[in-house]
Order: sequence, then structure tokens, then C-alpha cells
Amino acid sequence: MNVRRTLVHVSMVLFALAIGRLAAWQISLCCLIALLFNLFLLPNLSRGALETREDKQRGYSIGMLLYPFSLLLLSFFFWSTPVYIAIGWGAMAFGDASAAIFGKKWGKRKWPWNPSKSILGSMAFWVIGSLLTFGLLLLLPQSILLTIPLPTYFVVITFALLIAALIESLPGLIDDNLSVPITAAFSAFFIMEAFYSPTPTLPENWIYGMAATTFLTVGSIFTKKIDLIGAFAGGLICWLMFLGGNWLGVSLLFAFFVLGSGVTLVGRKQKKAQQLAHEVDGKRSLRHALANGGVAATCGLLAWYFPENQHLFLVMMAASLAAAASDTFSSELGMVYGTRHWDILSFRKGRRGNDGVISLEGSLAGVLGAGLMGTIVGIAMHDWQLTLLVTAAGILGNLADSIMGATLQRRDFMTNDTVNFANTLVAAVLIYVIRLIFFL
Repeated sequence: MNVRRTLVHVSMVLFALAIGRLAAWQISLCCLIALLFNLFLLPNLSRGALETREDKQRGYSIGMLLYPFSLLLLSFFFWSTPVYIAIGWGAMAFGDASAAIFGKKWGKRKWPWNPSKSILGSMAFWVIGSLLTFGLLLLLPQSILLTIPLPTYFVVITFALLIAALIESLPGLIDDNLSVPITAAFSAFFIMEAFYSPTPTLPENWIYGMAATTFLTVGSIFTKKIDLIGAFAGGLICWLMFLGGNWLGVSLLFAFFVLGSGVTLVGRKQKKAQQLAHEVDGKRSLRHALANGGVAATCGLLAWYFPENQHLFLVMMAASLAAAASDTFSSELGMVYGTRHWDILSFRKGRRGNDGVISLEGSLAGVLGAGLMGTIVGIAMHDWQLTLLVTAAGILGNLADSIMGATLQRRDFMTNDTVNFANTLVAAVLIYVIRLIFFL
């Protein structure tokens, strides 16, 4: 463990005391200046003392760049509610450092899904990070606390950092300096919203939704298209989508599962012979369910809990699955029917199946996949403009997938599953941004 790097990592939280004392645009400007400083000046000033071995091999430190970049993003999202910037900052500075210290020194028991992360480290992240982040809030001006009692903030921070600790333990994420503060800040925001929103009730036809969810879960197990754990995760995703979207949510997930499983089997022998198949014998698992359906399930939960914004979250849900379908169609069918493959960034000839390598046939298949999901939405909501909107968001999400594959995934900053998750997230966020621009 780089002690100097950890000390600098924690000490930078002192700048968080400016939150509530500077204007919103000044906070964003400070984050931008810090990003430029870390990019151009810090490597020369530190003379490599703050860089890891991987950083030196790479030529730059992704962590030192993402630290101020994540805060810059949060300053944009929480322009009028900077308290959530402080919560994200505290989670990154205190939680991440606590996990590194306790995990490396005493963390012998590892998480089964990530042998590089220890259970003790995650517990230290949660407990120590929560206490110190709450302490940070006590030092900030009371005006940014939105007249919400401090005990409520303590509960919110505790739950938000628990979620962030679990996210920090997952393998294949870009960097903790991005995933941790973003997760903690947004989790705190949504948990706080849930505190002050009316408790939602189950739909009147919830028993039929539960029956359909059970039927689809059991059916997916018997068809052997997904393993047992993945099937139960898929069942939970289906239930959350039903809560927020009723039969539209179930229809979208069912269509994606059937269509995705179908195109995965196309040219199966050819893909296996060329070692291009992403799944073992075409069977999907827990990671595939979460990567492709995690954003949709979250949108379903939000649509159920915040019915006043149900329409927005339903369109975001559909867009996320359109992006997942577009990616599945383009990659699976492009590997079989693509005649010429090229790198999406350099446009040079690329190897079939490599990250960030596309083909004309695969790209057209991706448009078809997104269009099918958009058509379902247009029919269900009797609005063909939504078909175009959801299809476009799905295509752009798939484009982002290819770009991330050609850059971050090739450098092992992301795995195929985290790229797929980011793909669906990009499509959902695009819908949200479009709504902000044209409807607010």
C-alpha cells in the first residue's frame, strides 16, 4: 500500500469544507482546476511518489484523474443540493482509504466474487466511512442541509455507504474513485427522496404480476438459458419492472430475454470454434442479468416509488433494454454475418469479436435490436415518437459500448459486463437529459 498516496487521498477531503461556503459554479470551477492540476502538474511535482506500479507502466494515474473528475460530475448533478457532493466525497476519501488500510493489513477472508477485496476491508469502508462522512457534514454550513434533521442524514449515509461498499467490492469497475462517490451520492439522494415521499402501494393486479414473474423464472431455469442464481436475479428484475411498469415492464424483459437468447444461439458452432462465444454453451448467469437488466430494474423501482415521474422512468427503462438488445444483436450477429470488421476509433481492419471492433452487418443488427424494443414501447404507450426516441437512445448506448470497449476495456479498466452495464446506463441517462432539455 502506498502510504503517501493514501494520506493525500484522505487529506484532499479538507477542500470539501468549501461546500456551502462557495457558490455552485465556484465549486465546479475548483474541481476543474484540480483535474487540470492532477493531469499536468502533479505527476512532475510528486516525481512518481503517488503513482502505483500500474500507473507508471501506463504513463499516467487513472485514479488521480478520476478523483477530481467524479467530483466535477457530482457538482453538475447536485448543483442546487451540494450536501450530496459532500457525501460522495466522504465515501471516496474515508471509506475507500479505510478499506485499503484494514483490508491490506488484516483482511484475510476475501469476497467470493473478488479475491482482491476482503470482507473486513468492506466492513471498515462501511463503518468508518459512515462515521467520518457524517462528521464531515457536521462541519459544513447548516444551510445546505435543507432543514432535514441530522439523525436522518446519519441513517441515509449509513445505507448509502453500505451500497457503495458493496459496489467497491465488485471486480471490473473502472476505478473506485469514480464508482464509489457516484454510488454514494446518488444512493443518498434516492434514499432521502424515499424518506420524504409517500409510501407506494402494490398494484391491484400484483398477484398476477407475481405469478408471471414466477412462471418466467421457473421457465428460464427449465430452458437452461440461464443458471439458477441468474434466474432468481432475473426474477427479481422482472418483479421490479412489473411494480413500476406493470405488463409493459414484463413484456420488455420477456422480449429481451427471448430475442437475446435467440441471437446468441445463431451461429453457435461457428462462434465456439473461433472462440468468440461470450457465454458457456449459450447459458447466461447472474452477471449477465445484472449487467443487462440492473438499470431497467432500478428504473422500475423508481417508477413505482415516484409515480409522479412514472412516465419518465418507464421510457428510461425501455431505453436501457433497447441499448442492451442493440449490443446483443450487433455483437452476436455481427460475429456471424459480418464480412468486414474495423476498429471503431481508428477505422483500421480489426479482428472479429475483439473489443471495439464493429461491422456494417453487426451495426445494422444493432439498429434492429433497438428498434424492436422501441416498437414495443410505441405500441404499449400509443406513441410512435417514443419508438424513435427509445430506438435512438438504444443505438447511442450501443455506440458508447463500442467506444468504451475500444478504450477502457482494452486497457482492463472495465470488463465486458461493466461495459454492458454502462451501455444501458448511457441510454437511460440520455432520456433523462433529453427530458431536462425539452421539458423543463
